[in-house]
Amino acid sequence: MSYASDDSHNVPVLNQQVTLPQFAFFQVMKVKSTGEIATIMGMKYNFSSQPSENCDGEWLYLLVGLTQSTATWWKFDQLRSLDRR
Repeated sequence: MSYASDDSHNVPVLNQQVTLPQFAFFQVMKVKSTGEIATIMGMKYNFSSQPSENCDGEWLYLLVGLTQSTATWWKFDQLRSLDRR
């Protein structure tokens, strides 16, 4: 089992070929398309429809606090972190 070094990223990855998520639980994000601000409350790894030895897929993020959008799960490239670390 592997963990990211940041405590807020404590997501166990049982398959070592799966990359760790780019964002963390409870991180405040901005949706690029709408400009809305929301908080990450869930994550899941979405495997591609053509699985390979490299475990092709991507992390999806569940946001809460949105009022304009009906989407539930968001891709990495649709979000921007407001974390100023």
